[in-house]
Amino acid sequence: MEYNIAIVDDEQQSIDSLRQCLDLYANEFGVDFNIELFTDGADFLSGYKSGYDVVFMDVDMPKLNGLLTAKSLRGFDDDVVLVFITNLAKYAIKGYEVNARDYILKPLNYSAFKMKIKRILASVKIRQDKNILLSNNGTTVKVDESSIYYIEISNHNIIYHTVKGDFSSYGTMKLVEKNLSKSQFFRCNSGYLVNLEHISKVIGNEVVISNGDRLVISRARKKEFLEHVHKFYMGEKN
Repeated sequence: MEYNIAIVDDEQQSIDSLRQCLDLYANEFGVDFNIELFTDGADFLSGYKSGYDVVFMDVDMPKLNGLLTAKSLRGFDDDVVLVFITNLAKYAIKGYEVNARDYILKPLNYSAFKMKIKRILASVKIRQDKNILLSNNGTTVKVDESSIYYIEISNHNIIYHTVKGDFSSYGTMKLVEKNLSKSQFFRCNSGYLVNLEHISKVIGNEVVISNGDRLVISRARKKEFLEHVHKFYMGEKN
């Protein structure tokens, strides 16, 4: 298994300790870490590219501290797993305001680190399982299932309507359904596969999506569609 890691830290000793812990873990569990280093929050943000699995962020940095860097990061990537590294636990607690997955206290200790990183990588695996790769105009992006409003098919052209825009691919709706969470997506008619999480309301024979689009519910599918909507919002997702 390979993971893309960003380290944002201005202290060389801390960087060396984290690298050493990652190396030990990689050797012990047979994983690979591709590591990119940034010594300043502003540099990290200016050169940011999606594709990191984990970002290790030092809290106390000059110029732009870790918390401010994380707030900016969440403005354009609310999905990447974020882990704070700090001397004081009270600062790490603030990390949950920016959806940090965990925090690691300095000085780093491998035994404690190993327990943390196991949980962190487990959450990365869950995240990866819910991600799909979509292409548009030669650009491939990673999209989380939850950010898909609905999926449309027209003459074998699959159109994904998402928070990040629309993406097209060639295929069949049957194959798309197979690769998505069955409890979260359901067809309102033969041409539309709706993310139940993004339903605003149902009016007559139309379902209103949270992006404002209105889709027709076919008469043949209406009863079963409404049953799935009800189960989803009652928490019966399995």
